[in-house]
Amino acid sequence: MTKDTNVVDKVLKNKATYGTGRSSLLIDRYKGKKIILLSAIFQDSPSVLLTTDLNITQPKDLKNKKIMVTNDEVESTAILSMFASQNMNIRDLIIQPHSFDIQDLIEKKTSAMACYLSNEPYTLNQNKILFNTLNPKDYGFDFYGDLLFTSQEEVEKYPNRAKEFTKASLKGWEYAFDNIEETAKLIFEKYNTQNKTLEHLIFEGKVLKELAYNGVDRIGILDEKKIESITKIYAITGLIGFDNNIKEFIDPLKINVQTVKIGILSSLDIQSVMEQYQPLIEYLNNHISGYNFEMVHLSFNNIESMIGSQNIDFVISNPSTYVKFESKYSLIKLATLQKKFNNQSFSNFGSTVFVRKDSKIKEIKDIKNKKVVAVHPNSFGGYVISKYELLSNYGLNLDKNTNLSFSTSAYNTIKDVLNSKYDVGIIRTGVLEELASAGHINIDDVYVLNQQSHKNFPFLVSSALYPEWSFVKLNHVSQSLSKNVLLSLLSYEQKGISWITPIDDKEVHNIHKALKLEPYTSQDFNVYDIWEKYKSTIIVLTLSIFIIVLLVVKLMIVNKRLKNQNKEIEDFNIELEQKVKTRTKELFIANEKLQEMVSKDFLTGVSSRLYFYEQAQSAFEFARRAKMPLSVLLFDIDKFKNVNDTYGHDGGDEVLKNFAHKVKENLRQSDIFGRLGGEEFCICINNIDVKGAVALANKLRIVVERSSCEVNGRVVNITTSIGVAQMSSDDHNIDNIIKRADIALYQAKNKGRNQVVVSAT
Repeated sequence: MTKDTNVVDKVLKNKATYGTGRSSLLIDRYKGKKIILLSAIFQDSPSVLLTTDLNITQPKDLKNKKIMVTNDEVESTAILSMFASQNMNIRDLIIQPHSFDIQDLIEKKTSAMACYLSNEPYTLNQNKILFNTLNPKDYGFDFYGDLLFTSQEEVEKYPNRAKEFTKASLKGWEYAFDNIEETAKLIFEKYNTQNKTLEHLIFEGKVLKELAYNGVDRIGILDEKKIESITKIYAITGLIGFDNNIKEFIDPLKINVQTVKIGILSSLDIQSVMEQYQPLIEYLNNHISGYNFEMVHLSFNNIESMIGSQNIDFVISNPSTYVKFESKYSLIKLATLQKKFNNQSFSNFGSTVFVRKDSKIKEIKDIKNKKVVAVHPNSFGGYVISKYELLSNYGLNLDKNTNLSFSTSAYNTIKDVLNSKYDVGIIRTGVLEELASAGHINIDDVYVLNQQSHKNFPFLVSSALYPEWSFVKLNHVSQSLSKNVLLSLLSYEQKGISWITPIDDKEVHNIHKALKLEPYTSQDFNVYDIWEKYKSTIIVLTLSIFIIVLLVVKLMIVNKRLKNQNKEIEDFNIELEQKVKTRTKELFIANEKLQEMVSKDFLTGVSSRLYFYEQAQSAFEFARRAKMPLSVLLFDIDKFKNVNDTYGHDGGDEVLKNFAHKVKENLRQSDIFGRLGGEEFCICINNIDVKGAVALANKLRIVVERSSCEVNGRVVNITTSIGVAQMSSDDHNIDNIIKRADIALYQAKNKGRNQVVVSAT
């Protein structure tokens, strides 16, 4: 095919079955061409403008200058939108036919040339020619690169073929990216039509891999929100209308979508569970591309089989169930549930033992021999906690010292007690208050036994508090998916429900040990049990001394075996406890790291110190690999102590927030902006030389100088000093650049403040 081939028409006329195109395929679809997007090969477009004129640092610098582009790129919405964002249009440029000869750019026969990030930058770097990159993505126009598509007819008539072809294509790309050097060597030896060096082909593979996996954990994902954003850009530019339906156009066969099943343990009916957790499922589907999250209703009877068979990927369960299966199935807790009630947030719960208000039972000891109803033998709050605490604190065994029954739900438990079917009920905390607020019961009709008081806990409770329900990942789930799910959970909050980093389950383990619940079960076998089981046999055997002797010998052997068995169980418990401690420590470390990744400065909303350094280091490493310029601007608000002394720390906080806002609105999306501490801020900017960095610093200095902030009815004006440093070949990490910027900042202050000083390299 030549560069003028109309790929869409080829596919629609059945001269080809599948094709690749750009994001402009959305325009073709809007114009009535029945095509279907199957997969995204590259999440970001490699198409950019390159210039060797270092005075050109932004699109508006190309006004009335020559640029070399193809006919397709003249009409490219990404390129046009980038210029439009700086109040320019195609008439402000001198368009030249594309020569596809990088020498024309080197010899400055053109001011800018449309190029690919995976190609021309390598040649320029090899020739040690400095250049600037104008990328539409840096100006908010994030378009896909190659998109695999076919005709609607192909999808409707041959859906299986479309699926298999797409999967095979993606598998080929995955292999190529996993084996870049091997693939580059194959192309170099057999398919090198452009006569590139092997090193050039390897460079191309590495850049394309970054474009293919940017923001996703596997190749091919089509993000509906991103396509909606691209569609809006096309609509704003007048290329399509606003009234368009893109859903049927995007991967209708769901080739790139993996189903993720979240099991939810509940004694409630499926409809009630749906109402409670459907918002979370929808939230995950809206925030994590490439996956379809589904809810699976679990009961105490089937939860282990579902976990063991890996028919679910995540599970939401009470802490007792998690502890029960944690080691057996290598489960990992990602988060702990947090609820809000009456404006109080809490992440613990307990057990409530209650009677009717008019009952004569007023103390725990009065429960003995009474009719007691609990939710379920495996319900942690609705039975297990109370069983443990009543036995530990009062010597009361619910199984043996009461007439115990189970009702399968907390609502039925409450109803049966209030209707005098049972004397005492056991439920988890919060249920009484929830039913009362919904008007189903009158909470004044209930009396709570052994009522406890816990700080910031809003519910009636009879026990200590234990961690709330857990969001757990199964062993087969990938780390990348688990990370995305956790980050989404930590930012989720709807209907008073949110998630926090895991709470330690040590006390839950203690309950399981004391009650000998899994994984701490012990098969004790004593003489009493033997008598109960073999009573008739023993009576008969007493008729013969000889038989009694044999029985004694037999019992001695059995007891010896039992002792060995108990010793093995004790050793297992010790080993298991050590594993629990190790896993808890690993989770704690992992959660600390995850919190660092998602942290922002609480006051200004910009990146925190740790997050800024992480982002800036990544930008440093990319710039060094791509041999692109990178600069650091280090700010300090002049005489900020006077602001705090005059207006107080609250006033100082307002000034800091205003300062951060003014600076941020004058930065590109790709610029990294963070607060290092106090009144010190830092910006890391890529692909701009030192001259451009100084220009930006002076612009920001003037913006700050001319802005003002109102504090307690008084106008506060501030200035800022800025140190600028450029990345050099001697730098090993971002710290090296920031240290030079700090020296320059110190010099700016010594020169009288409100100045920009550039560090000597």
